[in-house]
Amino acid sequence: MQPLMRRGGVTSISRTSILGKIFRKLILTYIMDFLGKFELYNLTNNIVFVEILDYQNGSYELDDKNRIIGSDDVLNSDILENIDNIKQFCYNNNKEEYIRLLYCQKIVQSDIDDDGEVPKYQIQMDFIKLVKSVYKYWFRTEDFQLPLIPKNTRLTKKEEFYQLFIGFLESETATEEEVKLALYNKDYWKNPSEYIRISKARYQITTAELKAYSQFAFIDPKNTAND
Repeated sequence: MQPLMRRGGVTSISRTSILGKIFRKLILTYIMDFLGKFELYNLTNNIVFVEILDYQNGSYELDDKNRIIGSDDVLNSDILENIDNIKQFCYNNNKEEYIRLLYCQKIVQSDIDDDGEVPKYQIQMDFIKLVKSVYKYWFRTEDFQLPLIPKNTRLTKKEEFYQLFIGFLESETATEEEVKLALYNKDYWKNPSEYIRISKARYQITTAELKAYSQFAFIDPKNTAND
């Protein structure tokens, strides 16, 4: 996690940046890989062809019609031996990949909202839109509805707090201001101290051990915690 503000003050801009960072972290708990490779499965004559669309750190190529150029492969037939409905199998893979694309798009849009239109984000967003067009064409020609981000992926407050707690604890660059703003927002968490207690127990870390991390040095200033 990159530092989002100077020590000593929290502005409305820094609050927006923190919330954007929190939003991205929560999304990343649902996707295995940010951008990277996307594989489109297509069934033709009982053979599953795989079109691999690779971000390549922004070095992806376009053809003369500005369509993204992928690489082709064939799925090992051994994988399909025990699959009754291969078309459904392809749909399940493509749905998962498409939803990952939607999450990536949310992350990049959040970056743009934080930092404005910078070339790196534009390259990322262009890639996402190009790959989405490939998947959209497949879903429509195969008579499937376009997948949506599931509505039931929202974390409980306890789990949401714990994921943020881990992120800040394991970060090498997080600051006290970030932790205070994100984890000690009483309007959102109501009882941050109780969430901290639960998170410490789950992570199996004592208050003294937690205070040894600079970003958590402010907790329990009177040293009264009884772990």
